[in-house]
Amino acid sequence: MSPPSASASVGKRTAFKATATMSDGTTQDVTTTATWTSSDPAVASIDRRGSATPLARGTTTLTAAHGDASGAASLVVEDLVVEDGPIGDTIGGIGGIGSAEAAELLIPWR
Repeated sequence: MSPPSASASVGKRTAFKATATMSDGTTQDVTTTATWTSSDPAVASIDRRGSATPLARGTTTLTAAHGDASGAASLVVEDLVVEDGPIGDTIGGIGGIGSAEAAELLIPWR
């Protein structure tokens, strides 16, 4: 199965969600109990709650492991773009640095 992917600007935290499908077909949110890792911590780090912080331009694979199962997602980090405009608009654009993206990405379990 191909892993899902996401993209984010440097400094824009992105929330990932790990959902496990049990043998009986039910699903369970294991986001906070999974062990999270980043294949390239210089590009993005990820904390124990599945919150990724993009640090530098590039691509990294984020993995969540829970018991014998694991899932992975690709995160593409792009440079932060601040559009030209009046100072108020520019400050508003910069104000987004460090804020969290609203979208969550489900990590499929293999």
